[in-house]
Amino acid sequence: MLRSLPVSPVRCITFVAILCCGGLLIAQPANDNCSDASVLTSGASVAYSTLTATVDGPPPSCASGDSPDIWFLWTADCDGEAYISTCGSNYDTVVTIYAPATGCPALGVNEIECNESGPNCYFGSEAYFPAFAGDTYLVQVGGWGGESGDGTLIAECNGCGDLGVLACVFDCNELILSW
Repeated sequence: MLRSLPVSPVRCITFVAILCCGGLLIAQPANDNCSDASVLTSGASVAYSTLTATVDGPPPSCASGDSPDIWFLWTADCDGEAYISTCGSNYDTVVTIYAPATGCPALGVNEIECNESGPNCYFGSEAYFPAFAGDTYLVQVGGWGGESGDGTLIAECNGCGDLGVLACVFDCNELILSW
């Protein structure tokens, strides 16, 4: 003899929602949108993920199209060479730096540096650019060719000194005067 179990409407709707949506409710990162950029502190490594991020903002000039991205704000603590890196990430990353005090970027506007493959790490990005103490730069972290994944982000400002792992890659005095 077949018996049927009572099914409440709430259970039925929940089952249908899980079935339709794959059973996963995944939150987007808090810094998924440019307007919600997270603060990045010099010298502090930040673990991040773009796996559940959306595309927000223009595709960077050095990338091959759009990819899920997240956003950070970094305030330089020196005048001179700045370095922002995703070395050690588990996917092919792209890091784009936008000029200070310009707000969320429009297509191709206010981009001052873009890097998709750093000299010291294959899939990670290493962006070098001139920084000025007290200026806050907008940092977009995405992927090459639509890729997304998990990674670590770090920002350093060395004022053309030695960070212990980096040396100046250009003449900072000449760069600051001409930028």
